This record gives sequence, C-alpha cells and structure tokens, in this order.
Amino acid sequence: MEVILHIGAHRTATRSFQVILHQNRQALAKGGIAVWGPERTRTGLMSGLLKSTRLNAPEVLAQQARNCGLIAVEMARLKQAGTRQLLVSEENMLGSLRGNFKVSMLYPGARQRLARIAQAFGGDCRRIGLSIRPYHDYWASALAHAIPRGLAAPGEEDLDRLVTQPRSWRRVIEDVVAAFPGVDIAVWEFDRLKARPQAQLRLLTGAGGCLAPALVHANAAPDRAELRQALLDRGKLAAAALVPAGRGPYQPFAAHHMDALQAQYHSDLAWLRQCTSARIRFDEQVEQAAPAIPAPARKRGTA
Repeated sequence: MEVILHIGAHRTATRSFQVILHQNRQALAKGGIAVWGPERTRTGLMSGLLKSTRLNAPEVLAQQARNCGLIAVEMARLKQAGTRQLLVSEENMLGSLRGNFKVSMLYPGARQRLARIAQAFGGDCRRIGLSIRPYHDYWASALAHAIPRGLAAPGEEDLDRLVTQPRSWRRVIEDVVAAFPGVDIAVWEFDRLKARPQAQLRLLTGAGGCLAPALVHANAAPDRAELRQALLDRGKLAAAALVPAGRGPYQPFAAHHMDALQAQYHSDLAWLRQCTSARIRFDEQVEQAAPAIPAPARKRGTA
C-alpha cells in the first residue's frame, strides 16, 4: 500500500480539497484509495505528532508513541482490506500558522516535525504533495485568517519582518527532502489548481474519475469588510481604521513590500524550474489534467 502525504501548505485551498475528499470518500474507497483528513488526523490518530517540535515533555512523547502505534494498526487494517493507496491530507504536518506568526517565519520547525511524521509511516510513504503561493498573497491570506482568531493586526515592523524573514518555499521543500529520503515530492502553484481538486488528486495518486464538487468554499479568508468588523468587535478601532473599506481581499503590504516578496517568489520558481533532482516534480501545466469546477459559496472555516 502506498502512503501519499498532502502536507499543505496552509491558505492554498487545502481545506476545500479535504472537504471534497471527505464527501467522495466512499467512491474513492471503491477505487482502492483511503483518505485521512482532519476529521481523522486531529481526533487522536496524529494529534501528538502535530504538536510543536519544542514540546518534549514526557506526556507529549508518550502521546507521539501512541500515535505511531495507532497509525501502524490502522495501516495494517487497510492493507488487509486490500487498499492500494492511503492519502493523508493535513497541512499541520508542516507546522501551524500560529507558529509562523509567533516567530515571523515560514514553517521554522518543518524538518523536525516532518521527520516525526516520516517515522510514523515508515517506508510506506511514496509521495508528498505541496502547494505554494506567492508570499504577498500567502501572508495576507494567513493574516486575514488569523486576526479574527486573536492575532494582533500587523504594524509596519511586523510586515517588515515577514518580508525579510529568511525562510522560503525552497527551504521548506529542502526540509521535506531531508525528512523523507527517497520519497517523490510533487509541487504545484496554488493559483493553478485552487479550483481543480480532480487535478490535485490525479497529481497525488494518479487516479482518474470525477470528484463530486463541494457545495462550499471552505475556510475562506475574510474580506476587508469582514476583517474590519472583526477588529471593531474586539474594540480595535485604530487597527480597523487601517483596513480599507470595501469587500475585496485584505492586502496589508505596501508596494515596496510587494516588490520584494514577488522577487523572492520568482527566485523560488526559478530554482524549481532548474532543479535537477529526480525526486522533485514541478509541473506548471498540471491544471490541464482536469477541468475547473464552478466556484462554490464561500464559507469561513476553523481549520
């Protein structure tokens, strides 16, 4: 049985993809594909493995050991049932948005966290899937998601730190390579596949067929009007006043920030295009693998 890990990243339509996988789980099971999404990974099966790498308390280590045992039992059950592939979709395998903002860095503990995940799945892991997004969009969407949940609205210094932080998608991918020796890594751009869950599934598993679309766009970032209202509800009048009026997407970065972030992202893309590693696949035409589905209604989520 092949194990395929879809590790995110956050704010790249991961939750919408997970909702569609869950809604189509019975049809996928008939084709030999089992799916573990957040409804499994965050309810005891992997909860200890998803904790911060800094938490080395005995009770956390014991929970991680229990998780490894549970995963082994569940994988044995799936193999006995004749399952060909297990697709695990969980963006918190990389880290958390809260952790990113705590140190103003892109998945700083990814290598150590992923190494624990690799140990849990043993030699059965065959492929990793990672979606990347331009930094100015990624951080803006992450901020819009996190501010209503208690994160302070960013000031100029906070935004400067996000622009100058040393971690890049290239570094994250290199962490994946180090944590999973010999495993293939598929990388795609968010904008190309955000409305193409079937193409994502085909890229990860090779499966064809057709996925029934979700009825909602899960975990959508609040727009400016929603963000302003969230800040007003918290009594943050000055911060709310800095959010432009209207219903468009939140974008806190100034022009000089945007230029720097776009240059960083273009550097990542250049590296991916020139990468000679046979283990890293970056296909810029992957959206042609399946048509886009109609845009569903927006629904803010909690993932």
